[in-house]
Amino acid sequence: MRAIFPAVLVAALATGGCLQTQFPTACENNEAECIDHVPDGSSAETSTIGSDSEGVDADDSSSEETSDASTIDSDADTEIADAADSTSDSLAVDTGTDTGTVDSGPVDIGIDTPPACAASSYSCIGDELRQCKSDGTGYTSIVICPVGTCSATAGRCTFCTPGTLACSGSQPTKCNAVGSAYSPNGAACVAPQTCGGGGATGLCGCTPITACPTGKVCGSYPNGCGGTITCGTCSSGKTCNGANACVCAPNAYLCSGATLLRCAVDGSDYASVATCPSASLCDASLGRCTECTPSSYYCVGADRYSCSSVGIGSKVATCINAALCASGSGASCGTPVCATDEKTCSGSTARTCNATRTGWVDEACAIGCAAGSCIKVSTLADGSGQHMCVALTNGTVRCWGATADGATGDAPLPHNKPVPVSGLTSIAQVVIAQGRSGARRSDGTLLWWGRVYSSTEPSGVIIKTPATIPGVTSTTSMSLGWFSACGVKTDGTIVCYGKGPLGDSTANAFDPAKANPYLTGILSVAQSSGTFGFALSGSDARGWGYDSWGVLGTGSTTDHLIPVSTFGGAIQIAPGGNHTCALILGGGVRCSGNNDYGQLGDNTLTTNNSPVDVTGVGAAKATQICSGSIHSCARLDDSTVKCWGANNRGQLGDGTKTNRKMATAVLGLTGATKVACGYNASCALMSDGLVKCWGSNAEGELGDGTTLTERLTPWPVAW
Repeated sequence: MRAIFPAVLVAALATGGCLQTQFPTACENNEAECIDHVPDGSSAETSTIGSDSEGVDADDSSSEETSDASTIDSDADTEIADAADSTSDSLAVDTGTDTGTVDSGPVDIGIDTPPACAASSYSCIGDELRQCKSDGTGYTSIVICPVGTCSATAGRCTFCTPGTLACSGSQPTKCNAVGSAYSPNGAACVAPQTCGGGGATGLCGCTPITACPTGKVCGSYPNGCGGTITCGTCSSGKTCNGANACVCAPNAYLCSGATLLRCAVDGSDYASVATCPSASLCDASLGRCTECTPSSYYCVGADRYSCSSVGIGSKVATCINAALCASGSGASCGTPVCATDEKTCSGSTARTCNATRTGWVDEACAIGCAAGSCIKVSTLADGSGQHMCVALTNGTVRCWGATADGATGDAPLPHNKPVPVSGLTSIAQVVIAQGRSGARRSDGTLLWWGRVYSSTEPSGVIIKTPATIPGVTSTTSMSLGWFSACGVKTDGTIVCYGKGPLGDSTANAFDPAKANPYLTGILSVAQSSGTFGFALSGSDARGWGYDSWGVLGTGSTTDHLIPVSTFGGAIQIAPGGNHTCALILGGGVRCSGNNDYGQLGDNTLTTNNSPVDVTGVGAAKATQICSGSIHSCARLDDSTVKCWGANNRGQLGDGTKTNRKMATAVLGLTGATKVACGYNASCALMSDGLVKCWGSNAEGELGDGTTLTERLTPWPVAW
């Protein structure tokens, strides 16, 4: 249908045909009825009509957006002139030159009939759901929804959600596409399946039972859905019978941890028979505990046990020790062979009752046996001479080497092996010097023998039987020089007996009851085979005597009758014939004096009256030193020994006779606990309580049973 409208109506029609808010009710329900209705009092907008689409003002853009707006002057213009835009309700005539023809009369506007509804939209009339046709000419009924469930917004019924599943009894259902009803969804469920069974909504399924009925404790049981459930398993030693009950084999054994169980004769259950001790196992195959074999006897430490029929022991006796328990029979313990810690000697064999008292432990003694123990060397003599003495563990003394002046005592010749010195007991320390020997008893008294000097014998007298030095008691240390003996008393003072100088400002002193007024707090004293000596108090060393070679280490060769400080940091002093060495706190060694043979150990032959460091000691630290006539040695903390100086008699023990200007290892010597330097020989006390020596043997001073046979490496002393 097409009509001619005045220009005044164009603006109103441009919005879609009518103003919805002023349409009659029928128009609201059916847009087709709006065509013939124009609301009263509406104002028409003046339109500018040109010859092409660009001739419409931007204010009238709604006419381009509405598909039913009339087209005016379809000829294409080069430009549209809107000359009458300012005049309300009148047509504007394009007076410009157009390519086409400009209409000057009333405009013939063609208007299509507006659609009745929006294509494919929905609406509800009561419970009826309708959908607009695709051409907008009207609605088509879709479905009658259940009461109150029609929704134009959703475009369906809201009775159910399309595609959702549900059940109607045993029948699975599915919501239709418009949400108005559920329809059957496949066949009805057949038992044991039900609709929704097994938790599957709207589907056929089966919900199985998950727990076995009361009384069913083992095996499998139907689950109601064609399958089975496991009711449980039987504990060890039981089986499941047809009634789903656990039973055991009559009189069968079972272990539950340490508990031994036995099944009842009716197979109903196990009962406890015994609890096995923690030190044993429960063995069901044997029907007993494994602590012991029934009817046997056994030991736990010193306790003797009898074993029962179920393999559990009970104590029947406590023996003296485990070994005597093990050697017993029946309920009785074994009989001891000896007493606890009993010792005895069998010739040169020391016998000690073993810890179990079942027998003896034998030890062959190299020196001899006394009071059930092997006699061993407790210490080597301090000092230097052409002989050597040792104190033994039984408190006696043995010496070997040069017999001149009776230095080795009154034992018969030869003296190339150790011989006992008569009259000596309870000896704690032994000392030597050229031609004499001395000893300190454990009670602090001092003895000496050989050539000795006193106020009555200023030129010396030879005594071969040890004599007590008169007036000297309570000593803790002793030293022996060429002409004198000195002792350190418990109060830290020193007393000397014999010829000096002795550090008391005089050349000679024969009064041992008088303490040296210049020395206090002394711990040890050391004298040379010459005429000088030293006293130590901690690491404070004092020296005195004749100093022609710089042996005092004071930096000069000045004699000193009164003690002077020297060898700073020294903790042991070892005077030699014409040199002195000191063990320094921290493990180093320093020497001073004559160095013709390298006896200072500083890798030179330069005599020095100030202490110089011995080289070649190495990473190990020195723990004890000694000095001979023209050589010295050091025992290191790894139990080895190094020596330096003269080696003309092999006294350095390195397998040669080459003099050494620096410390050189004694070959093959390990396990040394002390080293002693003789005149031209050296000895070491070993960890086994025996002694090895090397060097000169002109006087039998190596003690190996030979004389004149030099040893260039350590050789055992023959006892």
